[in-house]
Amino acid sequence: LSGHATVSAALSGRGQTPAVEGQAEVTALVVQGHAVEPIEASFRLAASPGPDSRWEGTIQSPRIRSDQLAIEQITAALGVDGERLQITRARARAAAVPVEATGVWEWAGSGRSHVELGPVSLGAITGVPPALRLGGTGRATVDAAINRGVTTATARATLDQVAAAGVSLGAGQAEMRVRGAALDGDLSFPTRRLRAKVSGRVET
Repeated sequence: LSGHATVSAALSGRGQTPAVEGQAEVTALVVQGHAVEPIEASFRLAASPGPDSRWEGTIQSPRIRSDQLAIEQITAALGVDGERLQITRARARAAAVPVEATGVWEWAGSGRSHVELGPVSLGAITGVPPALRLGGTGRATVDAAINRGVTTATARATLDQVAAAGVSLGAGQAEMRVRGAALDGDLSFPTRRLRAKVSGRVET
């Protein structure tokens, strides 16, 4: 991870409820060898009354793009204190898919998140080859956690009225599970009596 960040902010509010509002720009960002286009974001954080030194606020960014993947219309409501960062609600669009997420990251080194994707027309997803003539709709959830340095995640997808290359597959479901570097999952279309399994390792 490398890059350059510029932040400008102004302090407002009085007494026990100060607020910070400003802009941030990140340039020359590289994440795991992938270059990310310049990022612009605005933010506002306000101190919550009380003894726990908690700040709550929002962050907004029009777009984050790397290679062929673009995440757009990003908004997040969050809270931060001396023990954790909590995302109470985040919304965006990734590859034309609506995304909503919540999560919490403990400064001690553990965290968890829940993500909901869709519903979306499968053929409208960015990157799907037009020649595949993919039809139908889908939605998915992803639950992930990091505990004692080990990442676990489960993704579940529900598909309706799926068709590919002119062949109707009907309703389907998929589940993918990750624990550390181990991955396994399955995909099924009961009407067509189709079932596939996958297993392997996640490369980082």
